[in-house]
Amino acid sequence: MSIATANGILRIFHCKLSIENSLFLIEESQHRDADWSCNGVCSANSITNYQLSTLAKNWRLDTHRCRVTFWRFMRLNTCRSLSGIVLLIALAMEAIFQALAAETNCPLQTTIESSAFAGIYDSARAVSVFLKAKNNGQHGLDSVFNWELRRLPSMETLRQGRVAITAPPGQTVQTELPFPKNADYGLYEFTATAVAGKERITLEPARAAIMREPPKDREMDNLGFNIHVVNEEPAMLLRRLGVRWARIDFNWNFTTSRDGIPWDYFDKQVKTGEKYGLKLLPNFCYVPKWARKADGLFDPKDHADYISKLLTRYKGKFPAFCVWNEPDDTFNKVWPDDLKAIREAVEAADPHCKITGLAQAANPGNPGGYFKLLQPPYSIGTYLDAYDWHNYPAPRNRRPEASSKVDSVEDLETTVRQIRPLIAGKEVWLSEHGYTTCDPKYDDAAIGPFAVTERQQGDYLVRQLLLEYGYGIDRVFIYQLGADGTAGDPESQWGITRSRANGLSAKVAYVQVGNMVQELAGAVPIEVAKPLPDFRVARFRRGPTNVVAVWKIVGTGQLTFHISDGYLSDAFGNRTPENGTVRVDVSESPVFLVGKTVDDQK
Repeated sequence: MSIATANGILRIFHCKLSIENSLFLIEESQHRDADWSCNGVCSANSITNYQLSTLAKNWRLDTHRCRVTFWRFMRLNTCRSLSGIVLLIALAMEAIFQALAAETNCPLQTTIESSAFAGIYDSARAVSVFLKAKNNGQHGLDSVFNWELRRLPSMETLRQGRVAITAPPGQTVQTELPFPKNADYGLYEFTATAVAGKERITLEPARAAIMREPPKDREMDNLGFNIHVVNEEPAMLLRRLGVRWARIDFNWNFTTSRDGIPWDYFDKQVKTGEKYGLKLLPNFCYVPKWARKADGLFDPKDHADYISKLLTRYKGKFPAFCVWNEPDDTFNKVWPDDLKAIREAVEAADPHCKITGLAQAANPGNPGGYFKLLQPPYSIGTYLDAYDWHNYPAPRNRRPEASSKVDSVEDLETTVRQIRPLIAGKEVWLSEHGYTTCDPKYDDAAIGPFAVTERQQGDYLVRQLLLEYGYGIDRVFIYQLGADGTAGDPESQWGITRSRANGLSAKVAYVQVGNMVQELAGAVPIEVAKPLPDFRVARFRRGPTNVVAVWKIVGTGQLTFHISDGYLSDAFGNRTPENGTVRVDVSESPVFLVGKTVDDQK
């Protein structure tokens, strides 16, 4: 038996041992069919089929691989009610196949690894990235590594070199790769190839992100992320950005019966959220099999009872919750009664918890949307503290300044004014928007292209946030934090972080969003202006300070501003002091002008 195969088998047993302690929730966007919702239960931990999986850090498998393996089995009718043993077998098979596919005659295991969590640093002087080589053979092994350091997203080569490593049998040897101590804020990537004996090895690239620390005297309370499950890594990634809000899945169809609620699983997440000071926005959605009526609908009393039980147990733990996620139009007849029952349940269990909904999948201002439900005689807004929907441009790779009535971000200028007076709490939220860096081959013929580059993902996310805030949205949740797997399909690539064999790391968007938080935390939106075709200027104010974001929809250009006692920040946080008239180079990546005054100059 080869070393690679043996390692794969050992990982199977590691997975079995770690499954009780390491859980990962299958993404709720794939939960639309609730018929098979939770029949398989691992009784020792009150874990449903939705919740059974593991990241198993020592297992060298990413979350997407686990997810895909799970779904291959779940799609078989014979496995829809099996327990986590089915998943364990599937993951075990995947580990063996992966080990066999990667098997090589070379006993050298090589990685590039960062010394910091997720490869995120506050200063270039702190960056430490290592080449590691482990010799699993019985003889000493000499290897030569050719490495290169590039800046992302430009792919500019900054440094390159060669290093020789001799690894004694059974030992790990590492050497630090040189990193420029005066490097700008931004995202960097090390790549390397190794020659060991007759084998040539291409190493998984490793990233280093240099970012300003989030503001300590203020936070960005109007920004959150979809993370699905609360565990240590996403919590740390959120706080590193300067963000607290997390939209998570406490879905109704996790229950196996009226009282079959997986409390242990929920308790662990609430406890982790408290540890990191997160503000949790749980989803209480999807009809469990036991509650589904013959017509496919549900009894509002059952739904309200579930919500009442959670809010009673976690009173004061949730500042708000989401009623549903992307409801089907057939549910329209349920919502007035459901929301009335939910409002009564909330008033009794936790009156300070806000109700948001319905998290529909399109701008409600369009003719086919849910706007009619906000108007008499339905008037469901009278039960809501915030109206909530999802705002994905269509096609999915379209710039956020799209003109479509259904999916346009800029149409929010009208929609928000229409909706706000119809909501009891007068708030308007967006609980999902995002862009996927998937493989273009997965483009959907029905709704158009999906794929964007990492650069576009960062640019579009920040631009969309700036527009949404400028047009009056009170709180936005990006879909999603991640981490991305290695597969190229759309569902696995929405995140702004990624997971590889050598660990967690940032994508371009993570650094750009972090810089936006740095500049906008505590700021109040003033307006969105269009000084020239294809140019956008979003204005904010934070106390005596003016913050202005500037970008061009397509291409590049220039605009002139007058700044007093301020600076110009690029998309990644590199600042240039400015005091007077400045000619700004404007591109598709938003830049920020910050000062006592920031005025347009013609």
